[in-house]
Amino acid sequence: MWQQSVACGGFGLSAQCMNFDNFDNDGGGRHDRILTPKLDLSAATNAYMTFDVAYAYYPGYHDSLAVDISDDCGKTFTTVYEKDSTVLATAPDTTNAFIPDASQWRKDTISLNSFLGRHIQVAFDNIGHYGQNIYIDNVNISVTSPLSVKQNANEASINVFPNPAKDVITIRAERIASGGVVISLYNEMGQLVSRRSEVVNSGTINSSVNVSALAAGIYELVIQGNNGDRYVKQVAVE
Repeated sequence: MWQQSVACGGFGLSAQCMNFDNFDNDGGGRHDRILTPKLDLSAATNAYMTFDVAYAYYPGYHDSLAVDISDDCGKTFTTVYEKDSTVLATAPDTTNAFIPDASQWRKDTISLNSFLGRHIQVAFDNIGHYGQNIYIDNVNISVTSPLSVKQNANEASINVFPNPAKDVITIRAERIASGGVVISLYNEMGQLVSRRSEVVNSGTINSSVNVSALAAGIYELVIQGNNGDRYVKQVAVE
């Protein structure tokens, strides 16, 4: 079964994580799922999930990890992610019980946009074949909706595109208070990865942020006005 492990944490930045022990247990291909609570995507315009995973392949024993989505309270599932063996692996093959070090993790991103407008549950599904330990940490589900585009705003219009992005994020904003703004981009750990100042001309901002060198994941774009107005939007980098 899925359980809490205190042997390691994602990228060495936490003291515990979620673990399935296939090394000591032969599931014979059985599906073992752990589900999130119900998530409301009824008003969402974008939705993405990121998680950290660690796994090493035990040669000849093919474990799999799947991520399944249910919109009927777990009666049926749609698989949106599945990796096994060397494709799932984040470390070299080993026949010893695998415990990852800080460098033996990978962050994976899954789009949930196919399920916008619904209430869903997300399941991590271990399909075990007596192979190795699978570790999961830092599961984050990020939802963008019209209500989350702005904070303390007076009918301001903020558009960020493309979303998800690979190279450059373009920012178009209207009805912004006169003066200047600071545009900041933060990663999932709250670390500042980009910052620039812009002048507001006739209530309009036309700007861009180069994200080509950033790791894939979900980022928080913050536009802070000199008058105290603060606008927030989540963007995905592929």
